[in-house]
Amino acid sequence: MSVQGSGKGAALRAENERKALALIQEAIRGVRYGVISIILQDGLVVQVERTEKFRLMTHREVEGFRVGEGI
Repeated sequence: MSVQGSGKGAALRAENERKALALIQEAIRGVRYGVISIILQDGLVVQVERTEKFRLMTHREVEGFRVGEGI
């Protein structure tokens, strides 16, 4: 591989890493409960997945809530 080719490859890797980190930061900021998965291929990030979960009231919270009580 020529020096020029390796320089271009290094630049592409750096750009991939920059974009991947931005996506990961956005995913972290955008999810309250969930999972963020990072898929790699040959040492490069090829996919970032975000699975979000929505929490509902627990059984204990539901049992503690009484209709008609309030302000």
